Amino acid sequence: MTAIDSADVTVVEAGPADGRPEIDHPFGAAALFASEVDRDLASVPQQHAGGRVLHKPRGRSLGGSTILNGMLYIRGARGDHDAWAAAGATGWSWRGVEPYFRRLEGYDGPTDGAQHHGPAPGAPQRRPRPVG
Repeated sequence: MTAIDSADVTVVEAGPADGRPEIDHPFGAAALFASEVDRDLASVPQQHAGGRVLHKPRGRSLGGSTILNGMLYIRGARGDHDAWAAAGATGWSWRGVEPYFRRLEGYDGPTDGAQHHGPAPGAPQRRPRPVG
C-alpha cells in the first residue's frame, strides 16, 4: 500500500442543500421522513411484521442518511434501578449508579435544573464549518 501525500476529492450528493432546520436538531429527524431529503424507500411486505411494508429512510442531501438520524441520551429511571437492586442486582440501585451517570455527563447547553435529571453529555449540534 502506498501513502498518498495529497489528493483532491469531489463529493457528489443527490438532493437539495441541507438547509432545513430539522437536520440540525435530534428531534427533527422524524419531520424529514418522506420529505425532499429522504429517498422514501420501502421494504417488501415483511412476513414476521404482519405483512407490513416498512419505511427505509435514506438521505438525499450533504451527509446522506446521517441527516435522518437523531441521537438522544436518557438515564435509566430511578425506580427501575432500585427494583433491579431489590431483585438482587448488587450495585445497580439508583444511589449506586447515579455517580457514574454524573461522571459521564458534561454538557454546555441549558439544563432543566431538576435534581433527578442532570444534563445530557455533549452539546447542541453545531456545524463545524459552513457548507457550500
